Amino acid sequence: MHAGLCRKLARARLNGRRAWLGLASVRREHLAQLPVDFSPSHFQALQKKWAPLAGAANSLLAGVYLSLAPMLSGHASGFLPMTTTTPFPYAGLLDALETSGESGAVDAKAAALIPLLKAYRATLQAASDTTLAADELRRYQKYAKPGKPSAHIVQLRQKQAAARQASSIARQSLIKAAAVYVREAAIDVPERMPLDAFITGWIHANLPKDADTSA
Repeated sequence: MHAGLCRKLARARLNGRRAWLGLASVRREHLAQLPVDFSPSHFQALQKKWAPLAGAANSLLAGVYLSLAPMLSGHASGFLPMTTTTPFPYAGLLDALETSGESGAVDAKAAALIPLLKAYRATLQAASDTTLAADELRRYQKYAKPGKPSAHIVQLRQKQAAARQASSIARQSLIKAAAVYVREAAIDVPERMPLDAFITGWIHANLPKDADTSA
């Protein structure tokens, strides 16, 4: 009985080995039919062919690491988003004026204050965007390699130029809105004082801020 069991186990092993060898031969036949060379010499040739690209990839990864170096070293606060909404301390007043203006319950003076506050809000937002664009460009230029600027640096410079242009347009809008308001409110503007600087100071001194931004 013991001898019979041993013979059965031996036959099972032999059959399993034959099945494995058959599977291996099938695999070799399928690989031989593929239009790919799996020989060691072919892999060596591929390594030589793609070596320059591997070096370029390593350089690219190094550049990414350098751009992230301030954050990786614990200066994550220096990584600010390119565009953020700047809090407007007179948002509550502007909302109240717009609501009253829709019902016709404001006079010409209050009506002229609405575009003035909108222009001032746009000025604050443009100034914030300009500062963020300059900070981001300065941060990336710090780690940039000498020579021709990268495509990302060029893009940041374009964003900075666009932010400066938006700031200039916002300032002109503020001056126009201020000219209308001081006329409607009969406010005397000191001579030789820029109108935008005067109206900014007047807003801070005379208009109520929102409770959460009054500090």
